[in-house]
Amino acid sequence: MEEKGAIILAGGKSSRIGQNKAFLKFANSTLIEHLIDKMQEITKEIVLVTNQPELYADFQVKCITDEIKGKGPLGGLHAGLKSSKAWLNFVVACDMPFINPELISYMFEYTKGYDVVVPYVNNKLEPLHAIYSKQCIIPIEKCLVNDQRKLISFYAQVRVKYLTERYLSHFNLAQVFYNINTPDDYQKLKDFNQNEERS
Repeated sequence: MEEKGAIILAGGKSSRIGQNKAFLKFANSTLIEHLIDKMQEITKEIVLVTNQPELYADFQVKCITDEIKGKGPLGGLHAGLKSSKAWLNFVVACDMPFINPELISYMFEYTKGYDVVVPYVNNKLEPLHAIYSKQCIIPIEKCLVNDQRKLISFYAQVRVKYLTERYLSHFNLAQVFYNINTPDDYQKLKDFNQNEERS
């Protein structure tokens, strides 16, 4: 079994932004291409979970759909963990453009003795920028069967390491957890790109 892998969740409906977030332009590519490139700096074992696998046929990653349908990100996490060849997997949403491979590698250093390693910054958990082991599969299944869809529903049943600012202060936390939900969020991302190109 691989030591570590990555799971990208790209199954959202993107209703607030009106288009598939994975294919929004970012720098000289798209968000999904950017994420895959970043993940390849960490591992070759990349699983992409989507309800439209035909859209990702040209990408050199394993594309799968939810095994238990209609359960949101928790269903995607479940499918990704079952499909991955790795025991430990970094899981990220497809709308987080500023992921940092150094931060992710740093997070993997805290996995010994834990099933989940998750940032807890500004009194907020970041469960879609976290590491999960295959030990989580059965607890997640129990939640899904009981229609408990909250992404952290199963945390009480596994061993969780919370990484607070004390652990993560040497990273740009204001940026790294930025995600795109609305047209305004995307406009801020485009403004950032333009500023970077000028500098």
